[in-house]
Amino acid sequence: MADGSLVAQRHINISIMQPIPHNPVSGSGVALLTPEVFLALDMRARAICGMPIAVRTQQEMGRDWGRVNMMAQDVIIDLAKLRDRRAGQRCYDEIGLIEVSPRVPVAQMHAVHRPELDWSKVPADRMFEFIVMHEVGHTQNNFEPVERAFSKSFPHNDREWGLAYLAVAEAIADRYAWSALFPGEPLPADPQRVVSGDYLNEWMERLPEHLRRTTRSRSREQDPGKWVPTKHVSKGIPWAPEVARDLRTNTPGWLARLNQARIDERNMQRRNDRRWARELSQAWAEYARRPTKSGKKFLMRGDVWGWKYSVASEAEREEMHARLIA
Repeated sequence: MADGSLVAQRHINISIMQPIPHNPVSGSGVALLTPEVFLALDMRARAICGMPIAVRTQQEMGRDWGRVNMMAQDVIIDLAKLRDRRAGQRCYDEIGLIEVSPRVPVAQMHAVHRPELDWSKVPADRMFEFIVMHEVGHTQNNFEPVERAFSKSFPHNDREWGLAYLAVAEAIADRYAWSALFPGEPLPADPQRVVSGDYLNEWMERLPEHLRRTTRSRSREQDPGKWVPTKHVSKGIPWAPEVARDLRTNTPGWLARLNQARIDERNMQRRNDRRWARELSQAWAEYARRPTKSGKKFLMRGDVWGWKYSVASEAEREEMHARLIA
């Protein structure tokens, strides 16, 4: 069982935060992530565990609807610094992120059988709040994958221990999410739960023999223009089509800033590409007129060939995108 005092403290912190708006559900029964819901959840995740949210497609997440990605992910420390970039200025960093899909089929999620919690009791219009708080729950007094990976005593090759670890970690995360959404309400047990209550209780006592529970409590700025996933700028946020259509006429200010940063970055890259093209053209002309070792050395540099490859790849991507939307 989780430490009651820690969970209670966490729930007090959650209760005084800005309430999370409910997500819309399409006529076909798909929960949709909107900018309003995303922003509220992003700020809450930052406040509790210091991990901003990145929107990823299911294909990018291996068919998951959400996950904690402890691997270092590229983020922009401050969008404002991108416009006034100077030599040596630190604009980027790498941190762990919480990832979430922009759309979730409600019936599919309700049909999933869990180690303990009955997911069909999660309201369709609070689906994203539950998913994000579940992922946050993996960082709060829980058994983390990083802790398991570096444990010298954990039986890594024992399948029984591996499955028990997954079941317990998921149960703790579900409990955290349910308590965040419905403080004080009893946990509805899945009638077709994967494991028994005795099984969970037994392994919650055995796992601490080799693993310790950890809590990530760092807080980050409550500013959507800071600690922004780089992909949100370079590729844009992959909203569901229904949401993307509405954003054409009603774009929130913080999202407009992000879109402008993407335009600025793209224009800067194109200016750099044109500058590189001029310099290379001049270098080739000079080398053709008067071949020298220094000229050949410049033309064979890795960044020259890397630039050629990146420009060719970008051209291919734009051509493919044009064919897809034609």
